[in-house]
Amino acid sequence: GPGCYCAANNMLRTIVDRMTKSYDWVVIDNEAGLEHLSRRTTRDVDVLLIVSDPTLRGITTAGRVVELIGELKTKIGKHYLIVNRVTGDLTPELQQAIVQNKLNLVGTVPMDPLVAQYDATGKPMVDLPADSAVCVALRDIEGKILPQT
Repeated sequence: GPGCYCAANNMLRTIVDRMTKSYDWVVIDNEAGLEHLSRRTTRDVDVLLIVSDPTLRGITTAGRVVELIGELKTKIGKHYLIVNRVTGDLTPELQQAIVQNKLNLVGTVPMDPLVAQYDATGKPMVDLPADSAVCVALRDIEGKILPQT
């Protein structure tokens, strides 16, 4: 019931709060959607990475995340947008939507057939070659974000 749901949220917040006191870095991978923001399980965050696919719907949802952060007065130091599974350049419509939604695009991650191949055969993504398109893109994004944190 609702009481159990509320208790679970409080427990999760308590666990996250304790972890942040014990570690220099805590990474939380939230499910897609806005629920974790409205439940305030994501709060007091130094860097929020918003990941979207290269669609107008995805960019609009990413913009809604930024709006919701403001509405809830959630303490977010910085937020960045990463557009995933990109083939070629972002369309002018996507670029315009990113600007209109006040999103800070930090980089794109290209569609990489190796990721699908690894996923299909059960290979862990950490075993991707360092020179794979995904790894190169992620290192570039990391190089932009880490110096600012």
